[in-house]
Amino acid sequence: MIYFINIVMTKKILFLIILSFLIESFLIPPFAHDFQKLFTPLPLSKYLFQSLDAPLSLRITHSHLRFLPSSPPWALKNKTRNPENEDSFFVLSSFPQVPPSWWEIKLLINTTGEYIIKEGKKSYTGNYSFTLLWTGCMEEDMDDYIIYHENSNLLQWEAQEKALSPDFSGVVSADDFSGKPRFDFHYILRRGEDLHFDFQVDGFYVPQNNSDFKFYLNLPASKEKTKYPSKFDYNTYVSQGSNSIYIQEEEIYLVTVEKTCLWKWKHQKRLSGEKTPVSLFNSHKVEVSVSIMPRF
Repeated sequence: MIYFINIVMTKKILFLIILSFLIESFLIPPFAHDFQKLFTPLPLSKYLFQSLDAPLSLRITHSHLRFLPSSPPWALKNKTRNPENEDSFFVLSSFPQVPPSWWEIKLLINTTGEYIIKEGKKSYTGNYSFTLLWTGCMEEDMDDYIIYHENSNLLQWEAQEKALSPDFSGVVSADDFSGKPRFDFHYILRRGEDLHFDFQVDGFYVPQNNSDFKFYLNLPASKEKTKYPSKFDYNTYVSQGSNSIYIQEEEIYLVTVEKTCLWKWKHQKRLSGEKTPVSLFNSHKVEVSVSIMPRF
């Protein structure tokens, strides 16, 4: 009887040893190490995308798929960590790892503003609001990008100017304005690991009523404005928020990137050397929404 029990116990112990060996072989190097090599992380920049050793895998973080475990069985030991994100882990992908062929770009600009011009006893007050939509695309050009302009539409435009003087008063509506906002997209500039948008909205001269003096009405511009350098620095008069519009370059290779920027701007100018005191006050609020979608 005792002999039989010893045989049974020996078989159980042997079974546990074999089972332990199989489990250890699956979870612990060298097998786990070789298995992990097959599923290295997806490159997070266009430079790594160009590598000839690009695997068929995808690096995803908790912010993308929160329902997946952070430590799959094959990564329990010798797990490769992303220094920028300690919560990174590996998920198998069913599609080839290739960089986008091109990117679709949209910029939507909403602006409301006002201006006041005083010429001695004369005064002109105006207010305006507009919405501009720019669409286009870009593609890689070696270490740079080429921008293609598709369309620029003034979706909404409202304006009114009132004139008040001892001998004249009148109102000019948006339909009678000699100028309208026009979007001018210059470049996308690389600054370190970020891509900065370089654009401006071209303004016009005010007042729209007859006047001895005309002022150029400055409209929104990005912080990066290199195409038309001038003595007037738009950035100096940003009173709230920031007109620096940029995105991380590595993100556009993985997902659609959307970003919204808000700022307030105001500027006051006086003409010196004139017998009649002349001044301009101009201010506006801006909301810029950017969308970049990768196309494969």
